[in-house]
Amino acid sequence: MAWIHFLYSNWAQENFVYDALKNMDMCVPVSLEAGKDLEKILRVEVKWHLVHNITDAQRCLERADEVFEIPRKNGIWRIVSVGRVTPQKNFDIIPKVAQYLIEKGLKFEWLIIGDGEEKESIEKDIESKGLSTIIHLIGNRSNPMPLVKSADVVFIPSRNESWGMVVSEALCLGKAIVTSDIPVFKEQVIEGYNGLMRPAVPNIMAEAISMLLTDGSLRYRFEKNAANYPFTKETIVTEFNTMINDLLDIN
Repeated sequence: MAWIHFLYSNWAQENFVYDALKNMDMCVPVSLEAGKDLEKILRVEVKWHLVHNITDAQRCLERADEVFEIPRKNGIWRIVSVGRVTPQKNFDIIPKVAQYLIEKGLKFEWLIIGDGEEKESIEKDIESKGLSTIIHLIGNRSNPMPLVKSADVVFIPSRNESWGMVVSEALCLGKAIVTSDIPVFKEQVIEGYNGLMRPAVPNIMAEAISMLLTDGSLRYRFEKNAANYPFTKETIVTEFNTMINDLLDIN
């Protein structure tokens, strides 16, 4: 059995890896998108069963209640992005999105939680655009939940994902979110119900963020709906048990 946590079409492997996957009794992708991607890359019919990545909503809420070290500023919106600072996460789009928000007259701060290979180049871009007092790359945090909870909007512009863990965690915390419109996020976010999905184009994403920041009733509705996160522990355990039963039937 093989657990599939990423999209093979974006991360090329040696042929022996693909040969091994073709001979598995069961492959277990963490999203429908990962399952479809597996079929596409292997080009043969494989037995797979979906088991979504588990997010412990209660644990997220408990961790979010810890004290966060960056106090809110009065009259300033807070946007938070969390993840590795790598090309996949697309955080290099943030300075340009921020510029569009400034043009709209919005006052905000933007916290980017995480480290990675693009951190230095993004910091240089932030400085060149005069945004150093607005966008802050604060590095990794062992527990980012309090800062996520403190956000008015959580922004996740990934270029690709097998499953958006930060999206899941933000929804569990009842946060309004704006994401890119990649396929896997469409499994997690219900457009216009608990979040907004947009093409990863700076002005378009800025418009979505602006909409949530300036429309309190819309943001509140999204926050309320986000708390109805469907991928509960019980749901995932049921998926896991069904997968085990299917595996036993094979053998």
